[in-house]
Amino acid sequence: MRDTIVLPEAMFDGNATVVSRGCAGEALNKIILNTTGGAAPYEYIISGESDIKLSSEFDKLYAGDYNIIIKDAKGCRDTLENIHVPEPPPFIGWESGTGDELCRC
Repeated sequence: MRDTIVLPEAMFDGNATVVSRGCAGEALNKIILNTTGGAAPYEYIISGESDIKLSSEFDKLYAGDYNIIIKDAKGCRDTLENIHVPEPPPFIGWESGTGDELCRC
């Protein structure tokens, strides 16, 4: 007699990269997720929003702490908690002749 044991697939994993851009008070920051494992495609919901996204990039973010719920095609869920987006440096003026903003700490 033989028994068959079916092992579940490995749980998926998500890693966040934060891109801080612009000057203090602007919503130009971005979180980029790298999700592996589980069953693609993945769905994402970021804290403060109810819309489901299929993209792993969240842009137009203010500085603050964010949670992102990840759900794979089989309904498995994971939450990345307390992803910190730092406040960019304050605006100090325009770069002469270019029209580009200058931001400094």
